[in-house]
Amino acid sequence: MPTITITVSPIDRGWSMGDPLELEVDTTNRMDFLFKLIAKQKKIPKSRFVLKFPPSIELRWDKGLVGNKAPWSIRRCGIYQGLNIIIEPSFPLAWLWEPIQYYEDSYMDECVEVIKGNPDEQLSLQEIALSTFKPPPLFMTLRCFLRKYPEIFQMEINQNNNSGAGLVIVRLNKPIENHTFTPTHTMSSSRPSTSTSRASSRPSSRPSSRSGIISPPHSDHDDNNSGIVAKPPNPPVLRKNLTGTTHIVGVISPTMI
Repeated sequence: MPTITITVSPIDRGWSMGDPLELEVDTTNRMDFLFKLIAKQKKIPKSRFVLKFPPSIELRWDKGLVGNKAPWSIRRCGIYQGLNIIIEPSFPLAWLWEPIQYYEDSYMDECVEVIKGNPDEQLSLQEIALSTFKPPPLFMTLRCFLRKYPEIFQMEINQNNNSGAGLVIVRLNKPIENHTFTPTHTMSSSRPSTSTSRASSRPSSRPSSRSGIISPPHSDHDDNNSGIVAKPPNPPVLRKNLTGTTHIVGVISPTMI
């Protein structure tokens, strides 16, 4: 059976939606088969695209009728070798020919080339918008789009002009060289810890409260032992009044004896 190669180019309101699709089809195949083949290759609904080819033929799915030409063969409809068929969405952005990341990457590359083309390698936001074409699937503004790639684009707001919002200047971030840090001193994990030994050899100045009795510090020492000997308290001076009540009038100091 004779086969031919045709090209399907996606166009949306004059905008090229991606790379053309090349298909090898049999000339005896029906027109509804061509619709099903394109829908399967690009995963788009059959009812959402229109096929246009010379001289002025425009075919829609139309619930499988294909303009009453569904049973017609491809050769009978006037499709021949090397024909370029235009495929358009039934309404704007009814589908995407490529993934959304494809359009973001292509637009990012276009912005980079425009900035590199300037001798100063910097442009204002307005100049980039005038020098590039933002794909219709990207609904965000140019400023929001550039902010998605801080590792590539550097934005600076110049407030010296008369506008209240300021002039936004866009530059390309220069790649940062990778520096390897080599420490001059290395810590060994086998180094013994001296915090425990220092704590054990240091005399404790805190009184022991295990027995519940805290001894006050004294300056006298025992001859038999180097420990601290508690000194007995001074006896109080007692005096009785006429009624027989005892009152404490003072404490006898050792210097008074």
